[in-house]
Amino acid sequence: MPIEQEVDRLYEQLQDELNHPYIRRVLPHPAVDKDKLLIYYLLFRTKVGDRDAGICAKSVMIAEVGLTTHEWMTNDTLTDNSAIRRRQLTALSGDFYSAMYYYSLARCGQIDIVRWVAQAIQQFNIEKCRLYYNGGPEPDWDQAVQALSASESALIVRIAAGLEQDHWIPVIHHYFLVKRIVQERLGCMQKKALTNICKFFETHFKLKSEQLGRRMDHVILDAAAEFEKSAGQTAESCTMPGKLLDYLRKQMRMYCSYALEEG
Repeated sequence: MPIEQEVDRLYEQLQDELNHPYIRRVLPHPAVDKDKLLIYYLLFRTKVGDRDAGICAKSVMIAEVGLTTHEWMTNDTLTDNSAIRRRQLTALSGDFYSAMYYYSLARCGQIDIVRWVAQAIQQFNIEKCRLYYNGGPEPDWDQAVQALSASESALIVRIAAGLEQDHWIPVIHHYFLVKRIVQERLGCMQKKALTNICKFFETHFKLKSEQLGRRMDHVILDAAAEFEKSAGQTAESCTMPGKLLDYLRKQMRMYCSYALEEG
């Protein structure tokens, strides 16, 4: 089966497995990052067969969903009972997805992956604490972007390192930073529901929307340039299908053009 069809199949399976009827009555269906699912699947295929690669990729994506779900928890003081209930359920649903992940990997005996993910989650939490709850000096813009970037790709970078695919780490790191900043940029512009990250950028740096947009644009352009440099180096030692680099480059051009045109 072609890789694209296999990833589509895994994606549909994940949609079904994450569809808890009680949670769905209160919260939106969790988003599954198809780009991460694709990369996880290809990473695991460098070490195990297609079937086990699919199981591992789905399991780690469930862990990703748990982390993403917790990001949508608000720190605001709430008085409305329905809002309080949504926040409580958001926390519980994130824990539910994490339990699903551990159960899935435990069944297939992938203890190394459990350890890698635990280490990545620890790093994820460190970076988020550094961003939101730093006991020392408040982070400047570059430090805040660095913390966001490290947390955004913490899990997938740790898996790449564990699978001895370190040459992919810079590409992954810069790609998902751009993708996240573009999402935040468009969310701020379109006044959609904002994550804690976008709220942090708006309030912590006391910037008007135009100033914030320009700063985000600079991050996008700088990270895109670093991505392209890393992609050229990775192509020389690529042990995964070369089409992956072509796909990521195409997506990167789309993210950059879309965000900057909107800006």
